[in-house]
Amino acid sequence: MNLEKTRNGLKRSILGSFFLIILSFIYYILVQLRKFLYFSGLLKSKSFKTPIICFGNISSGGTGKTSAVIEAASLIGGKGLKTAVITSGYARKKKIKDTVVISSRDDTDISVCGDEAMVIKDSLLSLKIPVLINPRKSEAAAKAQELFSPDFILMDDGFQHFALKRAFDFVLINACEGFKEKLLPYGNLREPYSALKRASGIIFTHCERVQPDQIEKLRRIAKKYNPDIPVFCCSHIFERIYRPWDGKALKNSEYENSYFSVFSAVGDPESFEKSVSALKIKIKRALRFPDHRDFSPADLKSISDICADSPILTTYKDFVRLPDEWRAEQKENLHVFSIKLKFFQEDEQAFLKVLGL
Repeated sequence: MNLEKTRNGLKRSILGSFFLIILSFIYYILVQLRKFLYFSGLLKSKSFKTPIICFGNISSGGTGKTSAVIEAASLIGGKGLKTAVITSGYARKKKIKDTVVISSRDDTDISVCGDEAMVIKDSLLSLKIPVLINPRKSEAAAKAQELFSPDFILMDDGFQHFALKRAFDFVLINACEGFKEKLLPYGNLREPYSALKRASGIIFTHCERVQPDQIEKLRRIAKKYNPDIPVFCCSHIFERIYRPWDGKALKNSEYENSYFSVFSAVGDPESFEKSVSALKIKIKRALRFPDHRDFSPADLKSISDICADSPILTTYKDFVRLPDEWRAEQKENLHVFSIKLKFFQEDEQAFLKVLGL
């Protein structure tokens, strides 16, 4: 079932909209009750000696948490400090009870890691930063502290994960979306914006797609929810387009004004497609799948058939989920679009200062 289509269908009628509003009210009560149980001490939160830095959402997906974790790990590593990353392994095929640790090029079983953990590991190989996967994040944090003695533990997602205490909580907000969302299931908010009061900072992502005056407006709105909160801005910067079978990066002349078919299964496919178009690439067709899609043989056949008349372009997060045999079948036709998140120059130093670095 496509929940987005179902929701949009309900919103077309007064009765359907009213039903969603009632569900959102019930959801709000449950969220507040859960927070009360933790903040009152009736449910316990575990703390660790190692400072934990969380990069989370107040909305459901599509903000760039994984990219923010990678950039933060790189910045902290640049200061000569050790980090480890913990993540839940969302949408992985094999549910393993124990914490999974990946830290080398040979750790490639995505079925037990999940796509986000694999992307983080591959992006941070040169810094030898381990990634630990367990939906029980306190267990992952304990294992990271035991095995690696890091200076910081970075947590991918978990602003609502109250079972684990953090030293820092950074909330990511897509600058293109701003503050216009409503609570689930009517909208995409996991919590009301008032939850920003407990955040250590707000990170606006995709700032390359909005005007400077809009960024300043977002900063002002953020301060209304938390007057003292630091606000940081980031852009998603293009790195390269390359053929994964031989690692060859394409020259500008090989993709500008050329037709590509694109496919993705990410939280914000529109951002990916707009980033592609910004490079003067002509999108012949764009195929979208649900976030974290485990591509089935039928999916792959559909992509092969529909995109047979043009080169294919996808994200690295999607690429790591593709089976080896399909990659080999596509070979020179398959390309990966690589981007990275980068803080605005002045905000990079401000971010490190919040961490005490």
